[in-house]
Amino acid sequence: MRSMKVTTETLEDSQVALNIEAEAGELSKAMDDAYRRLVNKVSVPGFRRGKAPRLILEQHIGKGALLEEALEELIPRLYSEAIDLQKIE
Repeated sequence: MRSMKVTTETLEDSQVALNIEAEAGELSKAMDDAYRRLVNKVSVPGFRRGKAPRLILEQHIGKGALLEEALEELIPRLYSEAIDLQKIE
């Protein structure tokens, strides 16, 4: 399990808010993983599929699209780890 800081805030109706602070490298790794997934899916003019450099891919699809892909994988994983860490059912 990764090193992260999780704080909980009890809300009404038996709900809990989780505040999760992950290591700085978590987003960087997720961005790298997202690049590897997207570079094989996206066709970039002038490059064979899977061969476009990251900077070129970011310019082609936008950094936001790369970030979105990274967060779609990262957030559920961190959420699951936080639930386990806090022993929330």
